[in-house]
Amino acid sequence: KLLALAACAMYTSTKDRQCKGLRLSQCPQLGDYNDGQEYRLATVLSALRFDRDGHSKVSEEGFQLLMRRDVQDVQVMEVTYDVHNLRDWAHSKGRPTQWNVLFHPWLFPDIQFREEGTQQVDVVVYGLHGVTVVPQCPGALKPAFVKLEQWVVMKDGIYMSMGPDVGRIAVSPTHPVAWFWSICVPPPGKIGVDDEPRPALVTKHILLMDTRTKIMHSLADAFTFSDVSVQGVLAHLQAVLTAQQQCTERLSRLMARCESAFEGMILGAFDDSEKKYEGATDPFECWEEQLGNLIRAANRGVEHAPLLDNILRSKVYFLLGKTRVAKGTAVGETIEAGARAWPPQSDEDIKPATNSERAKAIHVALISVISDIEGLVEAQNSLLTVSK
Repeated sequence: KLLALAACAMYTSTKDRQCKGLRLSQCPQLGDYNDGQEYRLATVLSALRFDRDGHSKVSEEGFQLLMRRDVQDVQVMEVTYDVHNLRDWAHSKGRPTQWNVLFHPWLFPDIQFREEGTQQVDVVVYGLHGVTVVPQCPGALKPAFVKLEQWVVMKDGIYMSMGPDVGRIAVSPTHPVAWFWSICVPPPGKIGVDDEPRPALVTKHILLMDTRTKIMHSLADAFTFSDVSVQGVLAHLQAVLTAQQQCTERLSRLMARCESAFEGMILGAFDDSEKKYEGATDPFECWEEQLGNLIRAANRGVEHAPLLDNILRSKVYFLLGKTRVAKGTAVGETIEAGARAWPPQSDEDIKPATNSERAKAIHVALISVISDIEGLVEAQNSLLTVSK
């Protein structure tokens, strides 16, 4: 029997605990350095700190990394971000979706407006899914600990500025959800007003890329919570399970119809609904129609970063492109090669895909996305519940 952990003993929501000087929740953040101007930050949907037995939530890989540093205590958090606004901003500015992992609000919880501070920390990231490190940037993150400077300064006498531009991650254009873990080991000393020994911070970061599409918006709603009572945690787990089931059902139906169309099967023959299928029957028209239906509820009057329909397109094109380019080709170039192979009449210098290849790519892409969402929810259930 699964029981929610007692909130008063197990969890604290740090989303509403503010670092007053920075006006941010006392948890890691994701943002774009914006060339030294005001940071553009992702929206924190939830920030949960495990107050008891947090070390039990750390994987074997995380423990092996911690053993390489003189760590006396460990603090474990889970932070979920809605990165859609950040993606929209980057899209409008023509900037890459590469963002800094910011530990400032946790490192300087008591900093006041107009105060400044700096610290050197050891940081490592691991368990990356749907994200990669950016090795070309200064202070690049690695699978091993690197030293990063984290500072807060007053700029122009108007606003508090965080820096420097170090520790970036890049998000994949083919993943609607992503996650990674980080460890931040601060220098020896004290932290906070209670003068407690400074722990290392282990954080699971969850990134929701598209929160405008209806089914993805439901998932974001389910991950937005701060009530850490037993009832609140149970309600959250039920909500994420319901959202996951809705995503699975909707994406499975899209996969079945489009895959069947390219395989030459009768559309609607395997639908549970008794209503006769009245959509497009040409496979290419069916694909576009089904993707269009997926984002029907999104605000089309606003210029968005790629929504779920284009994320799925990119994933299908990537799978087609992998068989047409050399191993190790950049993701963007692979997607472009797959996009050129998708139409019935492709470029002369690239082999056009067959309908069977298109059907297989759709199947693998949709199964992969469904598996990611189910894996995210299963992991959430595992983190927030115990067996008795």
